[in-house]
Amino acid sequence: MDSLQTSINIAETNKGNLEKWTSDSDYQTFLTLDDKTQQTNISLVQDIIKVAIGAVKDSLQNVINYMKEFAKMGEDMLEEMEKSFGSTPQVIQGKKEMQKQKDIIAKAESKLSLSQQDISEQIITIRQVWNEIEKLD
Repeated sequence: MDSLQTSINIAETNKGNLEKWTSDSDYQTFLTLDDKTQQTNISLVQDIIKVAIGAVKDSLQNVINYMKEFAKMGEDMLEEMEKSFGSTPQVIQGKKEMQKQKDIIAKAESKLSLSQQDISEQIITIRQVWNEIEKLD
């Protein structure tokens, strides 16, 4: 989780730096470029953003996979407790809590299919997935 938060913080810092590096004069210069050069510059920026989004998506998927493994271990422990002690109130409550965790994980993972979204929607979705994952802490 910490490494994912660090990645998000770095991305936000880089975004801030990028905003500082561009100015009104840069924009005016961009406007004077021919259409082909403008489109090339736009495509380059979009490609960089796509690579960054892909890296964040991979990190999120790694966290989700870890959480799925952790949930499986919890389920296994609850099964063993139930075999040993029966369906005690603690086991029943544990199963309910585990199901809530699994539902959060499934919801987060289902949102990670970003291929049909444009770049701005992907960024919003990644933030939503991160918010879901934070509920697991």
